[in-house]
Amino acid sequence: QSLEFRYQRELAEQTIRYQAHYDDLTNLPNRRLFLASLRQELAKADRHHRYGAVFFIDLDRFKSVNDSLGHAIGDELLIEAANRIKQRLRREDTVARLGGDEFVVLLPEVGHASDGAGSHASTIADQIRRRFQAPFLIQGHEIHLTISVGIALFPGNVTAEDLLKFADV
Repeated sequence: QSLEFRYQRELAEQTIRYQAHYDDLTNLPNRRLFLASLRQELAKADRHHRYGAVFFIDLDRFKSVNDSLGHAIGDELLIEAANRIKQRLRREDTVARLGGDEFVVLLPEVGHASDGAGSHASTIADQIRRRFQAPFLIQGHEIHLTISVGIALFPGNVTAEDLLKFADV
């Protein structure tokens, strides 16, 4: 096989691996990679007796923006929303896009007691929510967007999938 063929094959394999774990639009981790990370953090939190949190973030009225202004603007809005969420997070935190207008955040360590952890997680959620107070300016359109944030704390005798469901509720 030629060197060029091997290079093209390796590039194709890297692309497939990337697409299996990351969202094409935002380049954030996807559901598969997020759940794998969450499973690891659930085990660590249980082992080290510390609390973490999962946020389920939904962009309010995103569908109406997408329908009225078009998918190209909707896509840019999703990218900018992802950036605003990431701005508040620490390096060890993870934000992922589940699809559509749904994002999830994994905060591996928010406290050693449930009360303090819940309070700290709520503060971070409020800080993320405040980042959406300023309008988005996309292709000459000023778009006002709010978010809904559901929070679930861990550890506990719960699976990663169930924890995500609890945060969604």
